[in-house]
Amino acid sequence: MVFILGKHETRLGARVVREEKVSIMKIELIDLGVTKLPQRAKPMDVGADVFAPDRYVLGPGETKAIPLGFGIRVPNGYAAFICPKSGLASRGRTCELSPIDPSYTGDIHAIVHNGGLDSWHIETGQKIGQLVIFPCIIADFVTEPLEERGANGFGSTGK
Repeated sequence: MVFILGKHETRLGARVVREEKVSIMKIELIDLGVTKLPQRAKPMDVGADVFAPDRYVLGPGETKAIPLGFGIRVPNGYAAFICPKSGLASRGRTCELSPIDPSYTGDIHAIVHNGGLDSWHIETGQKIGQLVIFPCIIADFVTEPLEERGANGFGSTGK
């Protein structure tokens, strides 16, 4: 993991006074016939855009798994997700958030959904989502109580 100092500027050009440490983690990409590698629009963007390798048409309400042509080696304790792009999501065109586990190194798919009223014509090379890596807590699910807790619900502890 590499730490860098990033300077950020507002849209008006005024500089933010403080500098912040930013964690950068190298993630190995596995080329499975990728036509365009994930790319960030700006260096400090959390998500890296992923691109359609071919043309697709999704009718209203249709969902499709689109292979992206690459795998990744996610470190233990992390998960990757193909997240929606805000501009597409505002029109009902989203990606489903299935986790990509460290044990999976096969072809990643963007599971895209057209929640709009019109057909979604996806062109080759079009941005369809963004790859984001999240740290995760690995839960150890147990049946014995870990602490005394009530089950009375909303408002049960008074005002």
